[in-house]
Amino acid sequence: MNISEEKLRQIVQEEIQKILREGINIERTNGRIISVTNHHQNYVDTNNSTCPYLFADTQRGFYTLSIFQRKSTDDGMDSNPLLNALKQRKGWSFDKAKKDLMILLKNFVSASRLLPKYDTIIMTPSNNDLNKTVFGYLKRIVCHDVAYENFFEKLSANDVYENLIDDDYIEKTFTSTDKVYNEIDDAFGLMNKNNNGIFSYKFLQNSKYRDAIIQSMKVNIGPHSDLNYAEAINGKDVLVFDDTITTGKTISDSGKAIYDIFAPKSITYITLFSALNNEQSNQTKVFKV
Repeated sequence: MNISEEKLRQIVQEEIQKILREGINIERTNGRIISVTNHHQNYVDTNNSTCPYLFADTQRGFYTLSIFQRKSTDDGMDSNPLLNALKQRKGWSFDKAKKDLMILLKNFVSASRLLPKYDTIIMTPSNNDLNKTVFGYLKRIVCHDVAYENFFEKLSANDVYENLIDDDYIEKTFTSTDKVYNEIDDAFGLMNKNNNGIFSYKFLQNSKYRDAIIQSMKVNIGPHSDLNYAEAINGKDVLVFDDTITTGKTISDSGKAIYDIFAPKSITYITLFSALNNEQSNQTKVFKV
């Protein structure tokens, strides 16, 4: 049987991956501790610099690529502890921060180099330093012509509450609508109190409520002219970065914000963490984009 060079390379890469494995250990005995390990890929596949790959998926109609893959496990945990450690929140930290971070960075850089050239790369809006740090690395690794950190603007909580909640969706989806509206009201109250009045999906703990939000962001024209943006977007291949995929709403909202004004040739999403890989997942490992 004749095997093409491309197929042979894929077989070799897959065999290498059976040996080269990297995931994380989670330790709760003396706190919330994360450590990177090459003995298994439990909780999260943290990639490998020797034979890098990306996780391809389709989220809400958009082609997405991810560097690390979140996984379902028997104990109900996923890689959120790793994300929390990277964001230095909820008490999570690294066992040997310098060593673990260098491994993750090396794997991230190797996987990112698989990305082809894009005309324009964009960051989704975020208040955390992780997004900005990772996007800074992407700008140095991925070939591109134009990059925007502030292309999008999050809408205010009041704007979303007054104009962008899909009441029909709530009526059709939930039996106890009073309970839904009460919990949504509480979430928006917290946004105004604890998030400077800016809308954020993280306050909607029930993921089904997020689909009741019609839109959460817009293109930030600001000091820029939409005509200048048009030159960088219309007919161009656009890469959009976000740190992780939870329900995919940030992806659909940012994609809608672009398509409402512009006509790109293509939009691809790149994320640090994939959606949770479970029985409903359609993620595939790719070694070439």
